[in-house]
Amino acid sequence: MTCISLITDGIDGITGPIRVAYLLGKSLIGLGFNVNVVAPYVDEDVRKDLEYVGIKVKVLGAKSLFSGQSRHLLIWLINGMKGVINYNDDCVLINLSFELPIPSTAFYAQGYVGDLLRDLGSGFPAHYRLGYYLALPPLIRMADSTYHRALSLSKYVIANSRYSMESVISRGARVWRIINPPVDTDLFRPVLNPPTQDYVLTYVGKETQFDIIRAMADAGIRMVAFGSKVPWLPHWFIKHRNIDYRGRVSDEELVRLYANAKFTVFPPFMHEPLVTYLLNPWPAEHRSSPMIGKALGRP
Repeated sequence: MTCISLITDGIDGITGPIRVAYLLGKSLIGLGFNVNVVAPYVDEDVRKDLEYVGIKVKVLGAKSLFSGQSRHLLIWLINGMKGVINYNDDCVLINLSFELPIPSTAFYAQGYVGDLLRDLGSGFPAHYRLGYYLALPPLIRMADSTYHRALSLSKYVIANSRYSMESVISRGARVWRIINPPVDTDLFRPVLNPPTQDYVLTYVGKETQFDIIRAMADAGIRMVAFGSKVPWLPHWFIKHRNIDYRGRVSDEELVRLYANAKFTVFPPFMHEPLVTYLLNPWPAEHRSSPMIGKALGRP
C-alpha cells in the first residue's frame, strides 16, 4: 500500500494551510493510502485530532523559546540561511510548507509571502507599514527564496488557484496542474430549512477591505462576522451596533451560522488567491488530471 507524507509548517491548530493537509490526509486515507504529517513541531491537542482520523504524526523536533508567529519566523530564517531541517522517507512526499525546502514528489503552491505583504501593505496601520518598508524586505526576500527553492526541488508543482499558478510561472517555474483547496462537504453542505435569524454572515481577515463592511453596517444591515487571523481591528468595527464579531469559531458553529444567515457576503479582499480564481476561472483541463494517480503510485 502506497504511503504519503504531507510536509507542513509547524502545527498550532487545524486552520489555514494546515487545514489543507488535514482534509487531504483524511481523503487519501479514505482512498486506501497510509498518510503521515511531517512538521517541525505539533501542538499535542492537534496531534490527537490528526491521529483520531488515522493520520500518523512525525515531528522533526525544531526547538524554540518563542511561540506563535515568532516560532514560524525563526524556522523560516533558519532554513533560509542554512537549510538545516531535512527529511526523507520511503513515502511519496507532498510539500505544503512555507518553511521547509524539502525535495518532494509534489509541491502544493499556496502563494508567496512577498506577494501577500505587497498587496496588504497599503492597508496596514502606520506602525506596521513602517516596519514593513524599513526592516522586513530582506526577510521577506529570504522567505520567498526558501519557498521558491522548495517548489523548484519538487517533481511536480500544483497550484491552489490560477493566481498562485501565475505567480509561480512569473518566477520561472512550471506548474503542472491547478487543484483548488479541499472542503469537507460532509460537514459544509446545503440545508433545506430556511434561515431562522435576521443577519448577514461575513468573514474578516488581514486582507479584508473594512470600508465595505462599514458601509453595509451603516446602512442598517445586521452582520455577524467571524475570523481570527487579523492582527488589528478598527475600533468602529468592534463597537458598531450592527456588527456581532465572533472571532474564531468552531466548524460546528460555523455550519450553524451559514445555515441560519439570510445570505453570506464576501467583500473583495486586498489579496486572496482563491477569489481571484473564482472570478477568473481556469479551464477545467488545467485543474485536475487522472495523472495524479500515477504521481501517487496508483495505476
